Amino acid sequence: MADRVRATLTTAALGAAAVLATGAPSAAGPPPTVWAHPGAHPTRDHYNPGETALTADTAGALRHRWSVPRASAVCANPAAPLVAADRLFTASGYRVSAHDARTGALRWRTPEAGKRRISLAAVVGNALLTQWTHCRSGRDYLTALDVRTGRVRYSRELPEVMHSTVVDKGVLLGEYWDAAAARYAVGARRVADGSLLWSRSPGAFNGLPVSAAGRVQVSTTTSRVVDIATGRKLWDTRAGCLVPDGASPDGAFFYFTCTDGRTRRLDAGTGAVLATFPDRDEPFAFATDGARLYHRGFGPDRLYAVDADTGAEVWSVPGVDVTDITVAGGVVYGVRDEDPLIAVRAATGRPVPLAGPPVGLREEPVVAGGRLYGVTGSAVVMYAP
Repeated sequence: MADRVRATLTTAALGAAAVLATGAPSAAGPPPTVWAHPGAHPTRDHYNPGETALTADTAGALRHRWSVPRASAVCANPAAPLVAADRLFTASGYRVSAHDARTGALRWRTPEAGKRRISLAAVVGNALLTQWTHCRSGRDYLTALDVRTGRVRYSRELPEVMHSTVVDKGVLLGEYWDAAAARYAVGARRVADGSLLWSRSPGAFNGLPVSAAGRVQVSTTTSRVVDIATGRKLWDTRAGCLVPDGASPDGAFFYFTCTDGRTRRLDAGTGAVLATFPDRDEPFAFATDGARLYHRGFGPDRLYAVDADTGAEVWSVPGVDVTDITVAGGVVYGVRDEDPLIAVRAATGRPVPLAGPPVGLREEPVVAGGRLYGVTGSAVVMYAP
């Protein structure tokens, strides 16, 4: 079956998206200290550029301040938390909860409406985008909640369960199983009201979706980068470079680790290869602050940084086995399973001693507003100086 693309963008729709996003800070102002998307941003850079309170000079005084429960339920694992609008958003036990980001006090919680697994897609303006999937029937809903009150702004049933979403430029793009064609497809929905903008079948992401200023890698009959708003092809990816690790915070560059094990920096607008990084052990885990890329390396285990333009190694910390990396306030944080969280200075790799580090974190720490939020097996924990 030929690719099918339906574009329904209108001036009115773009206006509605702008209304939903009202309240977002101006591009001319300082970056907000929020964590409003999985991986921090659609670029999945795992970096908070607005963090100025929790730095290498203050992180050493981190202490556990409070926890909120995070329980698994039948068919519904807890969602990764988000922080925005002075709220910590969590989803577990078939409900979405909003806690005061400073104190942990419960601000609102959705009622339990049957057994449903819930994911948190992003916070856009004053809306929390969520996805609710009924455990038995598989019926799937895209639901926008008011960040202040939890009130449902809209809830739209989707024809198929959507997986692996990315939200950018007022659009949510996700992958789903096209049952009629018996293959994967991708579909884009307007953030403002959940309506369909375009779809493409076949279509799939290679790994987690990454958006670089509205440009997303999608595999159809070939691997290509498309415009998130229209589905229009912008450029074809080069042979062997199919899975983006992430993108620069400004969305100007993609970073691909290709089948030869080499990382390449690509112009996000044209696909031109701007740099091929030196050959080294294939990187695992990815974060970037625009100046450096941060990775975990194998053989031997280490945490290391390379120049974001050239790939030249900047520093290396041997003997460190991390699973997830976060960068904020000039500090690189590395999760080490059952071991204490590690922290080093982003510019030099010098250790930042933590007097009371979190232990047993299972996902990347979220750093926002001078606080560090971590996920354990049973709770979201908050640490602050």
